Order: sequence, then structure tokens, then C-alpha cells
Amino acid sequence: MDSTIHRFKNARIAMFVGDHPPAHVHLLGPGFKVSIEVATLETKGRADAKNDSRSKGVDCGKPRIHHVGMGRTRRETMKEPNIKSVVPASRKVVEITWASGKTDRVNLAALVKELAALAEIDNSATFSAVAVGEDGWSLIWPNGAEIGTDTLWRMAREQAGEATPIHEFAAWRARNRLSLSDAAVALGITRRMVSYYEAGRYLIPRMVGLAIKGWETEHNNLSHR
Repeated sequence: MDSTIHRFKNARIAMFVGDHPPAHVHLLGPGFKVSIEVATLETKGRADAKNDSRSKGVDCGKPRIHHVGMGRTRRETMKEPNIKSVVPASRKVVEITWASGKTDRVNLAALVKELAALAEIDNSATFSAVAVGEDGWSLIWPNGAEIGTDTLWRMAREQAGEATPIHEFAAWRARNRLSLSDAAVALGITRRMVSYYEAGRYLIPRMVGLAIKGWETEHNNLSHR
């Protein structure tokens, strides 16, 4: 199993297991990371030329995190996660230290169980051989299994209670039989953002998690009157 599709002198193109839809690849190298959608060639990522001269010449935007409040959305830049070190903490749990110095314990059990491509690391000996991938943009195992930082950062934020889990958001919409447009109206955001949240393209802020619970409570109270 090899996530790398093509290599250049100081970069590679890769596709990681567990990445959110739509289908996309990553252009990765020392100091830069760009995600490229396969269908549209739309890019998202960052180039940190200040910290690494080899990243010069890469033209990309900054990743965003979207917050909801007062019936509108606003955007804030979010520094792209990059891994400094990793230690296997326990069965299916890794302790990641990010380049910023922040440390997270991330439980990968659900992801390993869900994805057939990760079946080979579903044992203690193999799992404990985890290492930091090239340039800190992934975790990798000796058999070639590789999980990108987009997925790891999202799971870390969800498990730390700093973001709403995707499955909770999707379950709310399915349970209440809400279309993308219905959900957008209920939350005061765009239909596209609802789609992005459910696909895992952006972190779902805790405020949105509170909003869906409040909406459901109010909706249920009205239906029982």
C-alpha cells in the first residue's frame, strides 16, 4: 500500500485513506501542503515560504474554519496542522505532538475498524510501529498504511470536544429528514456549507453542535403541542 502517486524533486502527490470527499489529492513537501480536488482542480492549502525556502513558488490560499452565529457565517484562518512527533499511547491510540507544540491523544479505533485499507494495522505489534510521515503531513506504518493530517486533526478536535463530530451532524439531519436546504435554513448557513460539514471538509464548530440540539429540542416540543 503506497499513498504516493507521483514524486517530484522536493514534493510528492499523495492520496490518503480516510480523507473526506470530494475526491482529492495532496501536493506535499517541506513547508507546504496543497489539496487539489480531482473533478474541479480547486486548491486549498498553504505554503510557508518563511520557514522553508523550498516551498517558494507554491501559490495557494489558506485553509479556513467556518463558524456560525447570529444567522450568518464568518471565516477565520486556521493554521494547517503539521506533525512533529508521535508515540503509540495504547491500543489504537496515538499521542501526537504538532509543530506548534500542542499535544493530542487521538483514538483511531473507529477509523481502523471502518476502513479495510487499515485492516493490517489492527494488531498491537503493527500499530505500535507508527511513525511520522514525510515532512510531517501524515502518520505512516511499515506496511505503507498512511493517514493524513487533515483526518487526524479533525479527529483530534472532535475527540477533545472542540468540534462537533460529523456523525452527530449527519444523524441530526437524517433523523429529522432534513434536506441540505432545510438544514441550511434551520442553521442560518448556506446549503454548500451544510454539504461541506457533512463531508468533513471543514471542522464543525461546537456552536453548530449546540444549535442542532437546540433546534431539535424546540422542534420536538412544538410537535407535541
